[in-house]
Amino acid sequence: MAIAKDYTPAVGGTGTKLPSKDMGKAFVLSQTLDCSVDNIGANDTALMLCVPPDTYIAKVIATVKTVEGGTLTFNVGTFDPSGVALESDGFIAGANGNASLVYASPTGVANYPNGDYAANGTTLIGLTCLNAADTAVIKVTAVCYAV
Repeated sequence: MAIAKDYTPAVGGTGTKLPSKDMGKAFVLSQTLDCSVDNIGANDTALMLCVPPDTYIAKVIATVKTVEGGTLTFNVGTFDPSGVALESDGFIAGANGNASLVYASPTGVANYPNGDYAANGTTLIGLTCLNAADTAVIKVTAVCYAV
């Protein structure tokens, strides 16, 4: 059996190599909403992350660091640069802000290439509280790849 084509980046390979400039394109964006500092009204949105153009959002995670102490349901989704909802619950829907839990977008759901959403190619990730919040602390993290 012979090697038909060598695609490995090993030294001396005969195939197409992956230039080092194309490696290391993964990055993480993260922001924490502290409702004890910035109270959020019912059905209000906090725009949390600004994802640059030409980015694939692989996973979005919401971590409840401090519980609300009362009823708090929240969603995490996408918004255009002017704050208009594209899919306000596209990543995480119906999360409980009164439990110290970590919520993550399902694999293969709501994974967006940014250029599809706004004329300037920028997508915002927002957290919408369905109830008023004045105590909860929620961290939103996005795992992304530049494409």
